[in-house]
Amino acid sequence: MKKITLGTAQKAVEYFEKGYNCCESVFHACCEDLGIELSEQSKKIATGFGAGMGRGCTCGAMSAGVMTISLLKGRVKPLDEDKAPACDLAKDFSNQFKEKFRTTCCSSLKKGNDRKHCETYVSGVVEILSTML
Repeated sequence: MKKITLGTAQKAVEYFEKGYNCCESVFHACCEDLGIELSEQSKKIATGFGAGMGRGCTCGAMSAGVMTISLLKGRVKPLDEDKAPACDLAKDFSNQFKEKFRTTCCSSLKKGNDRKHCETYVSGVVEILSTML
């Protein structure tokens, strides 16, 4: 089985440097290294989560982490499958993110309008995921 590694973190930063937003960068790199082929439509899912969920508060890189967890551990049939595996991992991931970066709010993390700081969160999310998945 393919895996998320520290190399995935570097790949996510490279996507970010090419102009993808934080969520797109993390989600695309993780899916690629996990061997999950995304359609063009599926790739678009991550766009609105960048810049703090559409210029809001929740970090887009963090959102991509939860999206990746859900892609791997989520459910399709609500009456036949348990959502706990995905929700428990998402909670653990969120706690680790907060422990590492002190907040989940994009505007607090970015320190103004400087996109360069986001590389830290893009790679940091993938590093956390690499220890969990």
